[in-house]
Amino acid sequence: MSYRVIFNCIFAMAVLCLADTGITRSVERFEIDDHRDATYLPYELDTLQLTRLTPSAVYAAHSGTVARVSRGPDDSGLFVQVGNPPAYSDQTAQVGIHSYPDVNDLKADYGVRMDIHTFWSRYDSAGGATEVIGAGYRNDSVFAFSLGGKSTEPEELFLATGEDRTGNGRWSGEPKIVLAEDYDLDGSVELFVYVQAQRDIEPRLLICLETAPLGVAWSLPVASIVNRGSIYACADTLGPSIIFTAWAPGNGAIDTNFNDLQCYLCRVNTQGQIVWKKVIAHHLDQCGMSEGPAENSFAVYHTRPLNAPESDSTAYDHNLISLINSYGDPVTSGELPLPASSVWLSDYDRDGVPDVQALLGDGSIAVLDADLTMTARSNPTTLVGYVDALPGWGEESPALVFGSRSRTEVYSTDYRKLAIIHDEATIEPIEVYPDSSVWGVIAAGRAVVVAGILKRQWYDYVAIAYLDYQNYILTVLFGALVGLLLISYYGRKTRRNLAIIQSQKLELEQTHLALQEAQAKIITQEKFQQAKDIAGGFAHEIRNALFPARGVLQKVSQGNLPGDTKSLLKRADKSIRNAVDMTRQITDYTKLDSRVRPEPTPVVEAVREALEANEQ
Repeated sequence: MSYRVIFNCIFAMAVLCLADTGITRSVERFEIDDHRDATYLPYELDTLQLTRLTPSAVYAAHSGTVARVSRGPDDSGLFVQVGNPPAYSDQTAQVGIHSYPDVNDLKADYGVRMDIHTFWSRYDSAGGATEVIGAGYRNDSVFAFSLGGKSTEPEELFLATGEDRTGNGRWSGEPKIVLAEDYDLDGSVELFVYVQAQRDIEPRLLICLETAPLGVAWSLPVASIVNRGSIYACADTLGPSIIFTAWAPGNGAIDTNFNDLQCYLCRVNTQGQIVWKKVIAHHLDQCGMSEGPAENSFAVYHTRPLNAPESDSTAYDHNLISLINSYGDPVTSGELPLPASSVWLSDYDRDGVPDVQALLGDGSIAVLDADLTMTARSNPTTLVGYVDALPGWGEESPALVFGSRSRTEVYSTDYRKLAIIHDEATIEPIEVYPDSSVWGVIAAGRAVVVAGILKRQWYDYVAIAYLDYQNYILTVLFGALVGLLLISYYGRKTRRNLAIIQSQKLELEQTHLALQEAQAKIITQEKFQQAKDIAGGFAHEIRNALFPARGVLQKVSQGNLPGDTKSLLKRADKSIRNAVDMTRQITDYTKLDSRVRPEPTPVVEAVREALEANEQ
């Protein structure tokens, strides 16, 4: 086998490995600033009422809920609030119906002799009455109750009881409403109440509760735990039903259909009969579901293949996510990098198509496409669970609510942090404008907070913008400071150089003027010197010419000449002497700069001329 063939085989295997691990597909990374302080968030809560629960009181899963939504500033809403007595005191719980935004306007107040764990309310616009239906615990039994509406006294309905397994002398049951919906399309809302026996283990029941009139439609033992947010209604050719996932706590509870060492995906019809059931995970594994992008479709996260037989005891360690139809058949499946704790639908990229998203074990959020392939993933956060979606939050529409460590946080669909509720709470909108913007909420947890939503002012946004772009702003400011320092330094240096140049220019100009003056002076001196030289030369030549003439006249005058002739000769001699004196003066003038100025003299020529003059 040639080296080229071996290389091609290795390259093909590498490509297959990369494709299998998903590395070949680009995954967008985005940042969630979950540590941002509430001071720097775009919205704050204007608390209208804060009610803290008594530490010894029974905790209600929904200690406050909305009965009627306010649709604008001129419209009023209604909310229901529960105050429980100390646990196992056999005292009366208080149920109050309040107005919004005038929270001090108490519309009605009822007493119910039980520890209320969960309740739901609705407003009858025709009759103008508010009805509250819930469930609670009293004397080793779980009861449902109904109050308000046309009745003046609370109506009670027995739901379940059990045996003490802990030795404390009583059976403890905790009911919770996990779904409120008209799933059978009969025009009346049904409440699905899951009864958990806490440490007494049994019974664990899923009860369908009719609300008009109050009654039990059916009851189904479900040993694995059914939670709110993992149960939905569906309707297809199999008829109206509910689909839910049940989590396995591993307490040892077993019934005819379920074992709490296994997680289930199950469909139940309107008679409380199981249509189909699948084991989707085992004890300590995570499972859950949400509605899917299509009608009667659902997103399920699990660890066991959905088509594996229920009798298959193989331990699977895959972190799977699937889109299923209402028959439980997988439409498409994918794999997550870590176990999921929540799944939901949201339009992350705001293209009008909802994306399946999952909260992973490290707090990061994974965004999946239609094929359930991860296209984006956030940084790890402190988020621990998805709570709900709201139609809006102020001007943000919609908004996502998450549970964090000891508090609840609100985010936009692209995961900008909007607000913080300083408690683990469920959030319901109570003031919703026609454009779906939410401006009032009730947050119910260990405390009930009724609050309006306030958008921060422009000066708050300056601080928020600084926090958002702090690195960029500091970089720009640092660059501007360095630029100013450089400008100042080079400005001073330039001014100093200009001063030096100006000084040098002035010196050059002065030097140039001095040179021009010196040049003019030199030229004048040269001209003057030339004139003196010429005059001296002429005087010398004239004197040399006169000397022989004078000598001749002197010699002639020594002879016997007539008187007139001698007189003429004296006059001629005098004239010659005056001419010689004049040439001497000219010569002296030309020698003013140097009294002693040697110059070449033709001595031989002068002697010869003198001798010739004497001979004559």
